[in-house]
Amino acid sequence: MNKEELEDKIKSLSRKRDQSYLDMSKYQKEIEDLMEQYYEVSDTHTKVICIQCNGVGYLQIEEGKKQMCNICKGKKYIWLSKYVEEG
Repeated sequence: MNKEELEDKIKSLSRKRDQSYLDMSKYQKEIEDLMEQYYEVSDTHTKVICIQCNGVGYLQIEEGKKQMCNICKGKKYIWLSKYVEEG
């Protein structure tokens, strides 16, 4: 392949990669939404205040600077599996 063909191939693959990333992000969001709905109707899970941000949704990292909580992703809560003792 010559230089131009290689450049075209790189651009083409880069576009495909970028589109794949967008598709993956869309599917991930759909999965998260469905999991949220599942947990809402599940009797094996319970919603609790996020243990890292204490239900605020963000962390104070410096004076005047906030960062989204990496545990609850800003939702202020997390889902936990209910403990069921066997036996």
